[in-house]
Formats: sequence, C-alpha cells, structure tokens
Amino acid sequence: MNAWVMNCRLLAVTGLVLLPALVVGNEIEDARAALAQQEEDEDTTRQLEEVFEAAERQYSLIGRGNHSLNYSFDYTYAADQRLDVQIINNSVRNLDVEPQATHNFTNAFNYDYGLLNNLTLGVRVPLVTKFDTQED
Repeated sequence: MNAWVMNCRLLAVTGLVLLPALVVGNEIEDARAALAQQEEDEDTTRQLEEVFEAAERQYSLIGRGNHSLNYSFDYTYAADQRLDVQIINNSVRNLDVEPQATHNFTNAFNYDYGLLNNLTLGVRVPLVTKFDTQED
C-alpha cells in the first residue's frame, strides 16, 4: 500500500507541475495569434508610400507659367534695461535704471513666378514699422 500511495503522490505532484506549464503554453500561443498581423491591419510599407507621395505633392517650386502671391505678418518685441550713471569727481551722483522696449511690425508681400518647371523667381516686399517705448 505504501508503494501505491507513493505512486499516486508522485503522479499528483507531476500533474500539478506540468498542468500550469501546459496552460501557460496555450496562453502564449493564444497571445501570439492575437498579436500577429491580421488581414484588416494596415501595412507599414503602404503607410510609408503614402507619406512619400504626400511629400512629392508639396513640391517647393511652382510650375511653369504659374503665379503665387502671399502675405505674411510678423511681430517681434525686445526689452532691456539701461543704466544711467553720473560720476562726478570719482563718486556716483546719479544712478538710474531705464527700461526700454522695441516693437517691430513687419507686413510682407511675396510674389513668385514659375519661369520653368525647375526655376521659380520670387520677390519679397517688406513693410516694416518700428517704435521704441521708454518709461520715465
């Protein structure tokens, strides 16, 4: 009876060890099948082709005989603080900090003409307005 009990225990322990391995193996195969590329999934090569074709459509030169007129606006702001120092007989008599700012407004018109399919002539006419502000 002891041999029969020992064999049953050995079979039970072996079954408990191998059963999770079989279940994990099936789960791994199921995960591989789920992650594999399906027919309805998009192909990366087709996506790359679409990107390159879109870049080709946005050609930087305009075609022969075509005109292009564009308007652009730009604003810049630069500020600083200047020191005003008055020195008399090696002593500082007056020390003042003067904040200043510069505003730049640029309106520009760009005209391009396609002389050839691989040659574009362009002209840019900027209209610039600048003014300084100073707080006293």
